[in-house]
Formats: sequence, C-alpha cells, structure tokens
Amino acid sequence: MSRDGNTIISEDHAIMAGRKMHQTTKHVLTPPEIDYVHLLSGDAKGSHIITTYTTVPGGTKITVEGDFKLSRKS
Repeated sequence: MSRDGNTIISEDHAIMAGRKMHQTTKHVLTPPEIDYVHLLSGDAKGSHIITTYTTVPGGTKITVEGDFKLSRKS
C-alpha cells in the first residue's frame, strides 16, 4: 500500500485456523536485524510481532516474539 523510508504499510489476506482474515499491517524495518510488525486493522488489530535475525556460526538464528490478539466472530 505504501512505503516511507523503513516503514511499510501493507494489506494482508491470510487463513488462520480455517478463518479468513484481512488486515492492514505496519512493518518497521531496522535491517538487517529486526522487523517490528503492528497490526493496525482487522481481527488481529492491536497485535504486534518482533522478528529478530542474529548471525550465528553456520547460519542465522530467527527469534519471533509477539502479543497476538484475535477478536471473536459471531
């Protein structure tokens, strides 16, 4: 949808646990180590995820931490 420096706003579509989801997501990138993800709209609004990439012998360690909120659907 848009990009301003290291910030990207995207529109995402996914299926999670058999449930179709549509959301707007803000990625704040601090390459090459971190991707901060904030869910701005949709069923998971208010959730955030931090993905950290660390160089280790023989490859890359990926650590994912987050606070995931999912609204109820009737």
